[in-house]
Amino acid sequence: MTALAKLPSHPTTVWRGIANISGSDYYENDMFTWWRVNSCSLDAGVASFFTGEKGTLFCINTTNGKDISGYSSANDEEKEIVLMPGTRLCVKSKTRNDTGFDVVHLEECTSIPEGKHVMISYDLNSQEIISKISHDLQLEHIPIWCNEQKEMANNLKKSLAEGVENAAVVCCFMTPDYQKSDFCQLELQYAQKRQKRIIPCMLTDIKVWKPSDWLKSLIKGHIPIDFHNVSESSTMQRKIRELIHRIENQPSTSQCMSSQGADGPSYLFELIKYEYKRNSRIERFMNPAKSFPVDQSYINLAMIETKEQQEKEKKLKQHDKQNSASKQRNDKILGTYEEIYGTKTTIDVKNIFDKCKVQTRKVLLLGRAGIGKSTFCQYVTYKWAKRELWTQYDLVILIRLRKLTESRYLSAQNYSPIDLVEKEYFPFGDFSNEEKQQLKEHCNNCKVLWILDGYDEFVHNIPDKLAGAFDYILKTQHHILTSRPYAIALSYDVQMEITGFTNDNIEKYIVQFFDQIKDDISNGSFEGTKLLHFLKTNSSIWGIAHIPVNLELICSLWGDTDWSKKKTLTMTTLQTVCKTLGAMGEKAATNEVISALFNTLQDADSYVRQSACDALRAMGEKTATNEVISSLINALQDEHLNVRRAACKARRAISQKAATNEVTSSLIITLRDEDPVARKSAFAALKTMGEKAATIEVISSLITTLRDEDSDVRKYACAALETMGEAAATNEMISALIIAVRDEHFGVRLAACAALGATGEKAATNEMVSALINALQDKYIGVRKSAETKNDAWLPIVTYTALLQGVAVTIIEDKIMIYHMSEVSELNVSSRELKENLVNSFKNQQKEFLENFIALRETGIKTLE
Repeated sequence: MTALAKLPSHPTTVWRGIANISGSDYYENDMFTWWRVNSCSLDAGVASFFTGEKGTLFCINTTNGKDISGYSSANDEEKEIVLMPGTRLCVKSKTRNDTGFDVVHLEECTSIPEGKHVMISYDLNSQEIISKISHDLQLEHIPIWCNEQKEMANNLKKSLAEGVENAAVVCCFMTPDYQKSDFCQLELQYAQKRQKRIIPCMLTDIKVWKPSDWLKSLIKGHIPIDFHNVSESSTMQRKIRELIHRIENQPSTSQCMSSQGADGPSYLFELIKYEYKRNSRIERFMNPAKSFPVDQSYINLAMIETKEQQEKEKKLKQHDKQNSASKQRNDKILGTYEEIYGTKTTIDVKNIFDKCKVQTRKVLLLGRAGIGKSTFCQYVTYKWAKRELWTQYDLVILIRLRKLTESRYLSAQNYSPIDLVEKEYFPFGDFSNEEKQQLKEHCNNCKVLWILDGYDEFVHNIPDKLAGAFDYILKTQHHILTSRPYAIALSYDVQMEITGFTNDNIEKYIVQFFDQIKDDISNGSFEGTKLLHFLKTNSSIWGIAHIPVNLELICSLWGDTDWSKKKTLTMTTLQTVCKTLGAMGEKAATNEVISALFNTLQDADSYVRQSACDALRAMGEKTATNEVISSLINALQDEHLNVRRAACKARRAISQKAATNEVTSSLIITLRDEDPVARKSAFAALKTMGEKAATIEVISSLITTLRDEDSDVRKYACAALETMGEAAATNEMISALIIAVRDEHFGVRLAACAALGATGEKAATNEMVSALINALQDKYIGVRKSAETKNDAWLPIVTYTALLQGVAVTIIEDKIMIYHMSEVSELNVSSRELKENLVNSFKNQQKEFLENFIALRETGIKTLE
């Protein structure tokens, strides 16, 4: 029988003769089943041979006849066609032929209309028994549709578009796993929506498990067929016949009917809803293993109208101007933050369109980084999919604009809005023309709401091939556009801004957070109470806690959850985490945090790496581990300018502990960076290191740098040498600085004078003294002022050289007059100490000359004697 069932079916007209029965027993429209194998022939003459004298000849229009003429011993003579057991036939008419035989005209019939099938809905754990049941049904000529590939988006579309849409009957085979499967739930619920007859079958003992929840309500009114114990062949056959009888005769029930059933196919919409429902959990970005349902984890964000927001920020700026003392100002700003933002006018999400005046609803929703824009999108699409929000729309389409890139949209053609839906939600299968037309009609009828998330990440790099589709949505479709509050040139009548948590939200969030990690931390409730008290008594941290992503970070750090092991975070999340850690300063500098920041320095995104450097700088020397120092050295060579700048600043902050050869060498390399800010930061780091950086290699590199063609580089090199002082006072360095004192750029001369002054007595050479005397006459006041340094070590040398060269110096009130050759230079000096030191220096020089003269005279007399 198995081999026979595998032969192809032939729709044709066949004949069968049966002896000793009367055609008068058959009436028009009667239906009956032949349960045996029935041999027929394509030749009426051959079939009539079997009728005998009192038989009946049947003329049968069959759809599933099996041609066995090639396998029969009679070969082509009988032209034999076999009808399979269980063939169901309907009497169409009857006649009597010329020879006196009754001829009954039959038609093979089935309860399954042509082109339709019986869909088998099941979960993958029931694959083995489903294969047996499907096989037995096919032997009974029941057309079966069974999706053997599940849990993939394209396979799910196939289940709905082919399986459910073309089903006359849907047989669901129920188990606990079936009820848990989102895939199976969508199949069966869509079948109900499309008014398909549903036949429930039990694969589990009903005494052990009964359907509940959505499955119980869906099969209400039906008695399941029990397939849970069909190990014996006879039992299986009995159940198969019961199932076939239900397939052929079970009427539709009121539970299968729905007013929505009159609509066209909507499986595309159901599939998108399915994706939103699956995305029903919010991951803790610090520890994604801790994810929670949206309904439990989401706290309503406060949204205020933009005009109101701008007015509040204006008040904040005015308050800032009214306070002069910086510390007082900072405290007041934070206090004002609470006054202005602490009580916010919330707008219920479901009422977000109430302010729209025009027919096409458009809302611009602004929010700073980490404030919760993407979470908002996840929340509203989930609520819509559950029919708890915006039910006026048949379809809500969420498009993450950051995904609309040249690398993902490779075709040279221009894309339409329908193409965006296909690419983002059905990437493995092309839309049919009917599916595209269905989506177009819904868009034209204003039944679609588009949510476009992340305009700020898209606006500066919109691919030309996508620009048309994006403009079409903005101009003609109902939509919500989210963006950070900058670079928004678009005009919207309705603009709102997500401003973060209210004070009450913070308290609720902390309670929720510590309740959700109660299995991982002892006294979770108590820890939450302690954290809330800590936040309220620390205004700076309380301020940033109004941003959701910051509050989660704070809770995670306080609860000491194992978030630092997470290796990959979104760009926005990583940036926000790093900024928050920086705001917390040294308090956040734990081993775990430092380790996490070290990992973040390797991130692919340059802004994330920059944020990590900024956080390390804010934490200071506590972060100066070997790993961090090594990473910062590598960051000096980063291809992105902003990273190099931030790395230099971070190294400066940890410079006292980071004064290694590797660090100083890397800083020297950065001295030649093309970016002036990076060069400045490198010199600042070397200055902070001071004498610790005064190695032979560093001094040599700085001397070389003094010959750089860039005057800023030469100036910064002098400044670095100044901080190293006497430790850097080699002959080569002093010679280089003497040359720098005569540099064409006054900034270099200024720094060179300061550096020479810091070298002390080691630099007391004639060349250096001469250079300083020249500096005293420099036409740039800045250079002359460098001679006013409080470091008096070089003053004796200046006075000595002045006497040798015939330079006269007079002090009149706040003026020092310098007479040299035929030139007179005037130097304004307000420092009383400097003037006294200068006078004392000349007096000491005079005394020293006198003592030397007396000694020389005595030596000369002795020589003459």
